[in-house]
Amino acid sequence: MDKSNDWMMNSCFITLTILTYNSSLYIQELLKSLSLQAATDIQVIISDDCSTDKTVEIIEKWIQENKTLFFEIILITSIQNKGVVENKKGTFKYIKGKWTKGIAGDDILYPGAIKGLREDISKFIDSKIIVGKALLFESDTIESSKTFIPKSEITRKLSSNEKIKNYLFEGNTIPAITLVVKSDIFTQGNYFKHAKRNFEDLPFHLELLTNNIQFSFSENPYIIYRKHGNNLSLKNANQILSSSFVDYQSVLLKYAWINNKWIYSINSFWNLVLGFIIVKCGNHGSLLKFLNTFRRKLQPKRAKNMFIKPF
Repeated sequence: MDKSNDWMMNSCFITLTILTYNSSLYIQELLKSLSLQAATDIQVIISDDCSTDKTVEIIEKWIQENKTLFFEIILITSIQNKGVVENKKGTFKYIKGKWTKGIAGDDILYPGAIKGLREDISKFIDSKIIVGKALLFESDTIESSKTFIPKSEITRKLSSNEKIKNYLFEGNTIPAITLVVKSDIFTQGNYFKHAKRNFEDLPFHLELLTNNIQFSFSENPYIIYRKHGNNLSLKNANQILSSSFVDYQSVLLKYAWINNKWIYSINSFWNLVLGFIIVKCGNHGSLLKFLNTFRRKLQPKRAKNMFIKPF
């Protein structure tokens, strides 16, 4: 149990929201990592999106063994698969922590993450969004992994909301699992209005930035992020573009237009049209690979970036 700091121990300091779907291969590792950092000012909400394996059974057993270690543990189940966005939104009405940290069911809470979260929340008192680090690993050996995302050499450049927006419009991402969020963002706002089923991070981040919500960046790692073939954001081996590419460009276009980013609006429209053609025509084959190369090489933003640094 984490006893590193008894700050706010009589109230709910943070809510950890865990989204699961057929996570039985990995969920025990995550739950064990939670138990090792348990504290009575931490609420845990686990929302399962109609798993067909033993995920819920494993979670229920863990709750019985660990329920006294936390402020509260809530398990939400569903009789139908609704996708990541609705699964996440279903947790909002149960949140009691002043801050909320999202975790995927196949990830792991980084050792010392709770201590780091306490430090960061005390440090960035004017922020509503704090971006920490995630340790990325692709094999079964976490100890050999040394890659943290987002990279510090990048986040040091993101000193304003305008630079963060440009970073995203350039086609980069801020991993959703690195964020800790002031809970009133979820309980009082509608920042997911352009999110779609399994595509929530980019529209959420751009909606926050468009509404001038301040982001702060920390060097503390919060999550061990497992990269594997079942990650929703990855494309299949035989696909040219990921299944979310068209939605991704549609969101970029919408927010580039709202933020008067004309070059990025044109760039997103270019990618959206050609990406739509590639996906609708089968998303594989040599001719479409050539079209995709044409799309990438002749993006309008490339001309701008020859003269002006984007961030």
